[in-house]
Amino acid sequence: MMANLKKWLEKNKLELFGLVVLLLVASIFRFYNLDKLSFFTYDQARDALYIKRIIVDHKLRLIGTQTSIPGLYTGPAYYYLMAPFLWIFRLNPIGIDVATALFGILTVGLLYWLVKIFGRNRHLALLVALVYAAQPQVVNSSRFAWNPNTMPFFTLLFIWGLFLVRKKHILGWLMTFFSLAILLQLHYSAVCFLPVLLIFVIFYRKQVKFDHWFLSGLLLFFVLMSSLVFFDLRHQFTNIKAILTYLKRGALGEIPPPPFYPGLFEKLRLLLVEIVFGVKDKLISLGVILLIFFLSALSYLKQKDFRDGIFLTLSCLVFGVLVASFYRGSFFEFYLTFLYPIGFLLIGILASFLFNRSHWWKAGIVLLFLIIFLFNLRKIDIFTEPKRTINDLKLASGVIAEDIKNGQAFNLVGVLGEGRFDYNAVDYRYFLETYYGKKALDWDVLDYQNAKILYLTSEVGKINPLEAGIWEVNLFGPKEIIKTWELPKDVVIYKLGKEK
Repeated sequence: MMANLKKWLEKNKLELFGLVVLLLVASIFRFYNLDKLSFFTYDQARDALYIKRIIVDHKLRLIGTQTSIPGLYTGPAYYYLMAPFLWIFRLNPIGIDVATALFGILTVGLLYWLVKIFGRNRHLALLVALVYAAQPQVVNSSRFAWNPNTMPFFTLLFIWGLFLVRKKHILGWLMTFFSLAILLQLHYSAVCFLPVLLIFVIFYRKQVKFDHWFLSGLLLFFVLMSSLVFFDLRHQFTNIKAILTYLKRGALGEIPPPPFYPGLFEKLRLLLVEIVFGVKDKLISLGVILLIFFLSALSYLKQKDFRDGIFLTLSCLVFGVLVASFYRGSFFEFYLTFLYPIGFLLIGILASFLFNRSHWWKAGIVLLFLIIFLFNLRKIDIFTEPKRTINDLKLASGVIAEDIKNGQAFNLVGVLGEGRFDYNAVDYRYFLETYYGKKALDWDVLDYQNAKILYLTSEVGKINPLEAGIWEVNLFGPKEIIKTWELPKDVVIYKLGKEK
């Protein structure tokens, strides 16, 4: 085995060098300034708090976060994926950002590998993966911890798993069902992969083996998803009831979902044109989308070796946008984060189809991707110092911790500005509980009503906390400002009491 590896390394020195450079570039974009903890708001802090309680308090969780559908929860896989990193970093929440960045780098490497095996062109695979590594939205989503941001890696792993099933590899079914279970627990947008799996089985029914490896993969899937079943059994089938309610009434939300066909086009435009080429014009986008589907059909018919890659990639893309367009609630762009690599993978295969047609095609494709890469570099914003850093959070949390008396029932509120409405100050809760051992009441109605002291942290300078008009403050019912602290960067902390 070592002899074969040595022989491969001697034969592929240039490819190995290119891969090292690719991953190094991806790492710089994802790790630079990451230690500032510039994006640590409600979702990130809440998840970090739950993961910390798994590690320190041994409070294992059967569910993840609540979705936009009331009563419907994701699985807990995200918490357990992040837990080792938070533990390694001694509960510093930068650890889960590092984990997300690592998944982002692995996604770049896996995209390179899939473009290479589907398009049979290692040089073009490096170029496509390099463009993906520097795509501004992709870079941004790889730099802070959030369950949708880890999904692209498992999306590509799912596609690779199906390809291995097609090739009768023993790891195929295990990889497919493992990645599917993780994806469904990270975000329910991955439900689109269920019809992909069904279509795959039907289309390749003569080649697919339903042997003990299939049964092992299926068993692994049910084991990974079992925590949700146990949770429903303990809580009167809350997830099932939420799904039935959604099917009957739709999801609640102030923003109406886009109409079906315009919404379908917008999702294809985002994934195939804007994310890949940086073009937003709708007319140009329509032409590019039509050209992509035409080339997909042509290459499928003309290039037998490309068929598996085109079928798998198009299946995930088509069912991804179809299922997303049927969603009847408020739709946000991050719902499609898990499909970000799909456009690059498809474009990479099609570019491989054209690459060897002539020297003109080869030069044009290389030039196009280099232009896109340079254009992406201008838009990557990783060098700007964030307004708030981890040290600012530690400083404010330390001030509050020093003032809290042991056994005192207190709660927290945050006024963060910049259009943010997460007033529960979960970011400060994390540092208070983790670094100073001061646990606030939770952030439900009764928790604010039962608190004796309320600390309000304003990041927008001085305000009148008694007339802030914030729901959480009104629940507490403050009557006086007991104490005020003014900190750097316009941070002001108010200690509020109920009695004068």
